[in-house]
Amino acid sequence: MPSLLSQAEKDAYSLPFQDLHDTFSRQIVYFKEPDKVVISTDVNYNPYYDNIDESVEYIFQSGVISARILYNKDVNQDYSTPLGGNKESFRYVSPDGFARIKIRKEDYAVFEDAINITFDGLEFENEKTPRPHGLFQPNFLTLYLKIKK
Repeated sequence: MPSLLSQAEKDAYSLPFQDLHDTFSRQIVYFKEPDKVVISTDVNYNPYYDNIDESVEYIFQSGVISARILYNKDVNQDYSTPLGGNKESFRYVSPDGFARIKIRKEDYAVFEDAINITFDGLEFENEKTPRPHGLFQPNFLTLYLKIKK
């Protein structure tokens, strides 16, 4: 079935969302599980025997990506009121101690296995599965992060 919009028009409509993300995003740091590298000093090393001298080196993995961040600042606000008078439409509000971030779909490929996320002097962990969204295709992902205690 043909589309009412050409691909060039779709790209033109999606561009302001990319600009919005570039304008309002901030840098967040993520950390992954370190890679374990076994270094053997013996040329006849066999991994099935434990009698060989070896040393283990851990390579820490971290990175920086850009994200738009929203905190739940007003915990007393009643979000259970329907929007537009429709009882079926409710907004999801994260409880206190959570933050919502929006990241690019490409950034999630490296961010996916993060065990620790840091920004604004706080440490977070990923709480839920990502929710994709975009105008014509999912270009961004929304994640909910919980403050580590």
